[in-house]
Amino acid sequence: MKNEQRDERKSRKILVPLATLAIASAVAVGSGADFTSTSQITADITAGKIVADNNKDTGTLTITELKPGDAASGTVQLTRGTGSNLSGDLSVVIDNVTSGFDADAVTITVDGNSTSGTADLETVEQSVDHKATIDLGSLPDNWGYRDIKITVSMPKAADNDNQGATGSASIHFVVTATDGATDQETTASWS
Repeated sequence: MKNEQRDERKSRKILVPLATLAIASAVAVGSGADFTSTSQITADITAGKIVADNNKDTGTLTITELKPGDAASGTVQLTRGTGSNLSGDLSVVIDNVTSGFDADAVTITVDGNSTSGTADLETVEQSVDHKATIDLGSLPDNWGYRDIKITVSMPKAADNDNQGATGSASIHFVVTATDGATDQETTASWS
C-alpha cells in the first residue's frame, strides 16, 4: 500500500499545480486583458427657430356700441420674425374671457385668409378650460406675412338682456413648428 499511496501523492503533486495553472489561465483570459484604442469627435447642435411678430403687439381692439345685427373688425398682420427658419402651424387661442353677454349673443371670428373659425364669448368663458383654439392651417416655408382679420359680431336675434353688457378676451397668435418642417432639410457636415 505504500507504493499506491506514493503514486497517489505523486499524482496529487502533479495535478494540483496543473489545476492551479488552468484556473489562473482561465482568469487571465476572462479578465478582458485586451488592447484598446479610443478616439472621439464633438457634435455641435443648433435647433431651428420659429419667430412670429404682429403689428398690434399688446394692442387692444376696442369695439363700442355693438348692437344686434352689427359686426366690427380689425386686422392684425402676423410676420415671420428675423432669424426664423422653421415652418409651422398657425392657431389662435382665445382665453381670459369675461362676458356679461348671453350665450350666442357675441362671437369672435378669426379669419386667416384661407381658414377661419368662430368662438362664442359666453361659451368660451363657461367652458372647462376657459379657452377656444382656432386652427388656421400651415404656414409654408418663407411665409413672410399673413393678415388675420378679427371680427366681433352680435347676431340680430340677441335680445334686450345684452343691452349695456360688456366683455373682453385675450387673443394669442400661436405658431407651432411642424414635425421636421424646416425651410431647409436638417443637415450634418464635418468641419
